[in-house]
Amino acid sequence: MTHQPSNDDDAAILRAAQHDLDRFAPLYERYVDRIYAYCLRRVASEADAEDLTSHIFTRAMMGLHDYRGGSVAAWLFRIAHNTVVNYYRDRRPQIALSEDDGLVAADTSIDTVIDAEDQRLALRLVGTLPQDDQNLIWLRLSGMSSPEIGAVVGKSAGAVRTELYRLLKHLRSRFARELER
Repeated sequence: MTHQPSNDDDAAILRAAQHDLDRFAPLYERYVDRIYAYCLRRVASEADAEDLTSHIFTRAMMGLHDYRGGSVAAWLFRIAHNTVVNYYRDRRPQIALSEDDGLVAADTSIDTVIDAEDQRLALRLVGTLPQDDQNLIWLRLSGMSSPEIGAVVGKSAGAVRTELYRLLKHLRSRFARELER
């Protein structure tokens, strides 16, 4: 059975990295994919998500001495959240011309097309939510637990669970209405 790293393991690595930056590498390896996925969902551009991910880990390494305990994942995602907020604050609003070119390969199955359309609809519906609500959903989809999300957004785990339940119920209802159209 493979040992799953715990927050205690992560915290020990982080404390060691405070004295030797080379020791930060295991945390980078453990979290880079989740942080990148979070960024990609938030900015919808691979290049921007890569840049943001790099910036997040640079900020984390520069701010190692700011870590005061608790969930390392929550600490990193708090940095990610703040970085994405700053990304949008620093940019002028831009309107995407299209989500894709609208072309479908000839050998694509109808189920694949329907799944892709459903996913686009779901993303569009999430995009209509207030930023704080979108953030809760993206953090959850990034694999974070309710207590970790709570640490990132400054809410209790119970409040996060309640809010996510309410949001998902609302999205399911809107999704069903859209499909009926």
